[in-house]
Amino acid sequence: MIMIADDFVFDEHPKPQEIEIFLEGHPQNNLLQHTCWSQVKENWAMKQVVVRRGGTIRAYAMILIRSLPLGLKLFYIPHGPIVNYQDEALIRFFFTKLKKLARRSHAVTIRFDPNLIDRTYPYAKRNEERGDHQQGNVIQLLSTLKCKHKGYTLYLKEATQPRFQAVMLQKNMSWEALNAKTRRSIRHAEKCGVMIHEGEDQLNHFAEVMKLTEHRKKIHLRSAEYFKRLMSLYGERAVLMTASLNLKQRHREITELLRELQEKSHELNKNEKEQIVNLNREQEFLEEKNAGRRFRSDAVRSSGFDSG
Repeated sequence: MIMIADDFVFDEHPKPQEIEIFLEGHPQNNLLQHTCWSQVKENWAMKQVVVRRGGTIRAYAMILIRSLPLGLKLFYIPHGPIVNYQDEALIRFFFTKLKKLARRSHAVTIRFDPNLIDRTYPYAKRNEERGDHQQGNVIQLLSTLKCKHKGYTLYLKEATQPRFQAVMLQKNMSWEALNAKTRRSIRHAEKCGVMIHEGEDQLNHFAEVMKLTEHRKKIHLRSAEYFKRLMSLYGERAVLMTASLNLKQRHREITELLRELQEKSHELNKNEKEQIVNLNREQEFLEEKNAGRRFRSDAVRSSGFDSG
């Protein structure tokens, strides 16, 4: 169905290719509004709608639809709709049509969380006082359309999607772009035997860590099948990276280093004495972690999980 009002056109059957082009060029583009995400949320149906002006897409929403008792529905637009929220005429037209679509589909509500940045700041300054919120005018406009803002929530249980996101721009991910402290930490980790793995072959190990986290935190997380589906659907755009440390091997290396240093104890310089202190500290840490790992593995097995 296509609805027309003034120079806006509401289209319920846009072509997938034109949606992709629109998303790739939009600053609010995010993975939760791509078709792939609807395939991840396999218990939901999906509908895509757009608003055109002069034949060009100006607004888009991928709506996830969940069936409720009595033939009712729930509409959810994760990190959307994707639209210029400063264009009041466009917003009023789009949300009017979305509400009409919801009523026609027997949806009791439309839940949405636009991918709008409220404030940005370096992680090191996360506890500092901030100024006013940047999206107050958007909230005011949406409230005139009878949308209810849930507030600036702080906890995961208070929102469908987390409001806080740690972001690192791709241009800052090269070795040269990292600050000196981060580079030193990476070199130190490598020197201590930490191995970095990239690829889907580590997925089962990753899922095992998730199970251990579930048990430790007494929470429910995603299954291995969920992450496999993500890797399959997003292909080259999905990256799985893990880090591992062979505790027994590293313990042997430290023991050998300590033996060598202790053999020349009468000749030790200041740096070597500090090295002994650090190695002893690391050895104690590894022994504690290794004991804890054995305890957690036993706990996981007794809970019915396979720890490998």
